Amino acid sequence: MLTPLSFIYALIATHGWVLAGVLSLGGVGRVPGVRWLLLTVIAISIILLEYAASASGLFRYWTGYLLLSMPLWFTIGPTIYLFFRRIIDTSGKLPTVIPHLYLPLIIALAYLPYYLLAPEIKLGGTPGPAMAGYLQALLPCTYVLYTLQTFSYVYLTVRRLRQHSTAFKSAASSSELTYVEDVQLLVKWFCGYLAVEGLVTFSLLIVGHNSPWLSIISVIATALFIYLIAYFGLRAAIRQQAIALVEHATPPPEVARLVTNHAHLNELSNISEPEAIRLQTRLEALMETEHPYLRDDLRLFDLASRLDTSTHKLSELINRVMATSFYDLINRHRVAAAKQRLNQFRQSNQRETILAIALETGFKSQSSFYRIFKKHTGMTPVQYIHEQDREVV
Repeated sequence: MLTPLSFIYALIATHGWVLAGVLSLGGVGRVPGVRWLLLTVIAISIILLEYAASASGLFRYWTGYLLLSMPLWFTIGPTIYLFFRRIIDTSGKLPTVIPHLYLPLIIALAYLPYYLLAPEIKLGGTPGPAMAGYLQALLPCTYVLYTLQTFSYVYLTVRRLRQHSTAFKSAASSSELTYVEDVQLLVKWFCGYLAVEGLVTFSLLIVGHNSPWLSIISVIATALFIYLIAYFGLRAAIRQQAIALVEHATPPPEVARLVTNHAHLNELSNISEPEAIRLQTRLEALMETEHPYLRDDLRLFDLASRLDTSTHKLSELINRVMATSFYDLINRHRVAAAKQRLNQFRQSNQRETILAIALETGFKSQSSFYRIFKKHTGMTPVQYIHEQDREVV
C-alpha cells in the first residue's frame, strides 16, 4: 500500500539513482574520487528504497530484505572521506581502502543471526530469550556506533578540507578556493547535524524511548546532505574535465602547420620577420623574468597584452615560428618550474606536497599536473624525484 511517507522515500531514492547515473557517465566517472561519491549515493538510495518498502508494508512479502541495508549506513562516512581525500590527495598515492571496510563487514556479521531468523519471527513473532536480548541490545548499539563513526569521518573530512584551503591559499585560484570553502561549509553543517542527532539519540536511549520520527528525519536529512555533496562533487568533476580539454587544446588547422625557422615568415599575414624576431625575444624575456605562466588562468590575450601586441601576431609567432601551441609553450615552462621546485625541496629535505607544487607552478589540479609532467618528461613527479635521488647516489 502506497503511503505519503513511502512516496517521499521513493521520490528521494529515485533522485539519488538519477544522480548516480550522471556520476557514472564515462567522462565524469573517470575523474579521481568520483567513484567513491557514486558509491555513497548508491548506498543512501538503497537505504531509502528499504525505508519506502517498510513504510508501504511490502516487507510482509519480502521479509528476507528486512534490515539488509543496515551495513550500508557504515559505508557513508568512509566513502565521503575517501572521495574528498582522493580529489585533494597530496601524496600521489591512492589511499588504503581495506581498513575503512572493516566496520561495515563487522555490522553485517553482527546482524547475520537476525537475517537467518524465520519470516514469521521477523514479522512480529517471539524469538528465543537469548536472541531477543541480543537483538534488543544490537539495534541501539548500532545507532550509537553509526553516529560516532560518521561524525568521526566527517570531522576528518572537514580537517582535510581546512588544511587544503589553508595550505594553498597563496597558490590556488579564487574560484578553487571558493569551491573548497563552499564544500567545507557544507560538510561542517553535516557534522553539526550529526552532533545534534547523536545527542538526541543518546538522550532517547537513556530514557528508553524510541521515536520513529527520529529515524525518518535521520534518513531524509542524511540523503539530502549526501546529494548536495554529490552535486558539489559533480561540479568539481565537470571542472576537471573542462581543464583537461583546455590543456589538450590544439590550434585550428589553418594555423597549426608547424615550421622550424624564420625563413617561412613570408607566408605569414600578420607579422613581418623583424617584428617576429623582436616579439620572440621579448616573449622569452618575459617568461624568464616575470613568470606569467605561474597564473593558472593565463590566456593568450593576457600574454599579448603584456607584450603590447595583438593575439593574432602572438598566435602566429607561437604556432608557426616557434613550432608549438600556446598551451604547450606555457606547460613547458610550468614543468621546468615544477622540476626546479622538486629539486629544491629534495635537496633541502623539506616536505612539500605534490599538489602544492602543482598549484604554485600554474597547474589547476594534481591530475593535470601528473599528465602534463609525464608528457614533457616521460615520468611522473614522484618517479622524477626517485630518479634524481638515484643520480645523486
